[in-house]
Amino acid sequence: MEMVLADSKGDMIHATVKKELVSQFVTLISQGESKLMVNFIVTMAAGSYRPTKHPYRIVFLPTTRLRMCDALPSNLTGLDPVKFESIKDGSQNTDYLVDVIGQIVEVSHVEVVSVNGKDTQKLSLELRNQDDDRLPMVLWGKFATDVNDAIQLRGEHKIIVVLRFGKIKVWKDERSISNAYNVSDVALNPNLEEVQTFIELLPKDDMALAIVDPKPLALTNGVSDKDDFFIHTPRKSIADVKASRQGSETFKAIDNSIVSDAPEGSMMLRGCSSQQSDSTSLTPAKRIGAPVINLDETFDQTSVTRTNCPVKIKKEKKDKSG
Repeated sequence: MEMVLADSKGDMIHATVKKELVSQFVTLISQGESKLMVNFIVTMAAGSYRPTKHPYRIVFLPTTRLRMCDALPSNLTGLDPVKFESIKDGSQNTDYLVDVIGQIVEVSHVEVVSVNGKDTQKLSLELRNQDDDRLPMVLWGKFATDVNDAIQLRGEHKIIVVLRFGKIKVWKDERSISNAYNVSDVALNPNLEEVQTFIELLPKDDMALAIVDPKPLALTNGVSDKDDFFIHTPRKSIADVKASRQGSETFKAIDNSIVSDAPEGSMMLRGCSSQQSDSTSLTPAKRIGAPVINLDETFDQTSVTRTNCPVKIKKEKKDKSG
């Protein structure tokens, strides 16, 4: 189970619940809720298709504990759309997933194409932004059919698409955006402040939606998501893996979180960095004691409050023999 957590400032971090622990946490984690969290590890984030630019990733443990707490502001959506030009000119790092907002100005018919021997639905789109820049988009699988059906129902109205955690594809030096397997979220005309602002900035030309022929892109030419991952994901040596475990020994107490039980969803948390603590004399990796079992009955055991005793008492033995 994969999640993206965002704090009260909008900063985000990737979080993971491993397969063997999903049944333990699936009923405790829901998109839009605020949670207090303790007892989890932090590891280095690496590889392609990373949902955030944070250098670390949170991993849940069997001893991780969650509880409800005060909700974060509702306007913390975590949405951070990038400029079309930054995708097209190559300045966006393709290792990271990105958010995009655009008006659909062109759409193809749904195709059924064979990818690695399996039939998959494909829908080609063209988006424009407030500057009338254009960006090709390709949606795959259920997203392709769902968006196509929604377009048919909306008729002549402007259709704004919001793609979250989209993948930048490069084919013959041309860049486009598509949904990433089992990660992305696609919404049409969602009720978001960012979308309303975007609509107000669009050119006032009442451009009609055009139906065009499908455009071939990389995935139909044999470059699959699987190949992308295994070919382009950076490798690590055993020494690198051991070095990254230094971060996994650090426990942090999180004040609030909004989490998601779906790979496509986003979530939020509020927390403080251990770097903000003035006391570094006793790190969480060195502290003594069992993991927190009941979050309501425990005292704060973070590295911010756990310090060495400032007073040492020495009892001397007196020799009465002379």
